Amino acid sequence: ALALRVYTSRLIGMDPDLVMHGGGNTSVKVRRENLFGEIEDVLHVKGSGWDLEVIEAAGLPGVRLEPLKRLRTLNVLSDEDMVNVQRNNLLDSSAPNPSVETLLHAYLPHTFVDHTHATAFLVLANLPNAVEWCREIFGDRLGIVPYIMPGFDLAMAAADIYDANPDVEGLLLLQHGHFAFGETARQSYGRIIEHTNMAAAALGLNGLTDIAARDYDALPNALVDLRGALAQCSGGADTWLMPILDVRANRSILEFFERPDIAQLQTRGVASPDHVIRIKGRPLHLPQSTWQQGSAAITAAVNKFQQDYKIYFDREAARSSQPKTMLSSLPSLVWMEGIGIIGVGANAKTASIAADLGVQNARVCSIGEDKGGFHPVNEADLFNLEYWSLEQ
Repeated sequence: ALALRVYTSRLIGMDPDLVMHGGGNTSVKVRRENLFGEIEDVLHVKGSGWDLEVIEAAGLPGVRLEPLKRLRTLNVLSDEDMVNVQRNNLLDSSAPNPSVETLLHAYLPHTFVDHTHATAFLVLANLPNAVEWCREIFGDRLGIVPYIMPGFDLAMAAADIYDANPDVEGLLLLQHGHFAFGETARQSYGRIIEHTNMAAAALGLNGLTDIAARDYDALPNALVDLRGALAQCSGGADTWLMPILDVRANRSILEFFERPDIAQLQTRGVASPDHVIRIKGRPLHLPQSTWQQGSAAITAAVNKFQQDYKIYFDREAARSSQPKTMLSSLPSLVWMEGIGIIGVGANAKTASIAADLGVQNARVCSIGEDKGGFHPVNEADLFNLEYWSLEQ
C-alpha cells in the first residue's frame, strides 16, 4: 500500500498567515531552592527536539541563570563551549540540551520570553526593506536585529539592541523571526498575537485557505512513481527503507505552482534559516510536464537534484575550517505541479514536519516576492546552519 497521507488542507477555517508553526522557543525565569536550601535563579527554556505544539514539562529543562549571564562578559565563545556550560548547569543532568537560543532568553530581563516563526513575520523579515516596513508598522515598539547565526553572537547582539531600547515589546530578527516578552505569560503571549496580527494586516495577509476541487483518483500513479524514484536513488548515506510522503493541496498551493517565477523561487532559499535542517535549502521541483512522462523522468529529476546537492556541498565544505560529512542528498520537500507540496521523510513525523514547513515557505516566498522581494539568507549562511558543528 502507498504509505501516503493526502490533506486538502490542515488550515481550513483558519488564517494561514497567523498560524504559529512549531519552530521557535519559549522560556520562563523562576526562583528555586537547591539541595542546600539556597534560592537560585533558574531559566526554564525549550529543549532541543521538543515541539511547542505538544511540549510537556520535561521539554523545558531548567538551567541555573547566573552562570549563563556571566558568559556575557566574554568576547568569544564557541558553540561547543556554550553547550557545555549550559549542560553543566542543568538542574537535571538527564534533561535535553537547552535551545541554542538559550543565551538570548537569558540576557533579556523579562520573566517570560516567546520566540515564533509566524508566516506574517517571516514575510516581513525577508523583505529587502524590512527595516522600513517594521518601523512603519510598529514604530519604536520592536528592536531590529541583523541576521546572525543562532548562538552566542546573536544573543550578545540582541541583548545590546534591547539594552539600547529597553522600552521595546519585542525584537524582529531579520531573515529569522520574532521575539516578544513580558512580566506575565499573558502579556508576552498577547504581544506575540498582537504583533503578528499587526504585521499580517499591514501586509494584507488575512485571507482564508479554501479547498481545491481535485480528483484524487488521478494522483496515486504519479505519487507511486515519485516514491519509487526516491527509493531507487537511495544508497549509502541516502539509504531509506521506503520514504513516507505527506501531500498538502489546497487552492492557494495549486495556484502557487502557476506563478511565472516558480523556477526562480525554487532556488531562492528558506523562510527561516533553521528550516534548512528539515527541508534543505531548496525543494525538488517537478513540473507537470516532467512527472507526466512517468517514473524514468521523475528518477532523472531526483538524480539531478542529488548531483546539484553534492556540488553545493563540495563548494561550501571547501571553505569550512572543519571537515564536514555530507548529509543525505535526497530531497526532503517536493513541489509537484498540479498535485501539491510533498514532505518526504523516513517516517510519518518527519514527512509531516517537512510538509508543514513546505506550505509555510511557499506562502512566505510567494507573498514576499509580491510585496517587494523574498530575500532570505544566502547559500553560505544556510550551509553554516545545515552543517553546523552541533548538528554534525
